[in-house]
Amino acid sequence: MDKNIEKVNSLFVDICKGYKNAKWLHDFKNPFLKEIGIYPIGLFKLAEYYFEEDSYKLVLPNFEILWKEFVQLKENGKSYIEFKNELKGLNEYLK
Repeated sequence: MDKNIEKVNSLFVDICKGYKNAKWLHDFKNPFLKEIGIYPIGLFKLAEYYFEEDSYKLVLPNFEILWKEFVQLKENGKSYIEFKNELKGLNEYLK
């Protein structure tokens, strides 16, 4: 499989541009989904996993829906969020 990081970076910019204007987000009746791009962040994290040792070449574009601090939770070695109760399993993932 071709690992074209430059193309992924370009497509990711297009995804972020389209996400903010996606009308289907309003169907969830959750304004939080318009403020933080959960789906684009998930795709970025998936790309980091896929590209493994070359993941440092991935570029997180400068979009307000991409909370860089949230995306970089695992990169700086600490978590800004501590989940409790049913969600406490997420703490292990975000270490």
